Amino acid sequence: MGVPMSALLQDQIACNVIGGYLGQLAATMALLLAPERIVFGGGVMSGAALLPYIRDSAKRQLGGYLQHAWLQGSLAQFITSPALGSRSGVAGGDTAGTVW
Repeated sequence: MGVPMSALLQDQIACNVIGGYLGQLAATMALLLAPERIVFGGGVMSGAALLPYIRDSAKRQLGGYLQHAWLQGSLAQFITSPALGSRSGVAGGDTAGTVW
């Protein structure tokens, strides 16, 4: 407690825990909503250090249950960060870089 997120992201155990919970969220969203893509952004995701942990956790949670091309391999196309980076808060989280 009382530790800034930037410090936690340097700790592999913390990344496993945080990424594990976010991976469970991503797997649940995939099962309930069948999205084309899940975009994680904001301050917690700055530097994208958590993305591999989130993808690994989601892949374990899904256990091959869903069949889609983007759900194969590392899930890099399915679970991603915003293409607009820090501008996504104002412009939207579109991963293709299109501003609506």
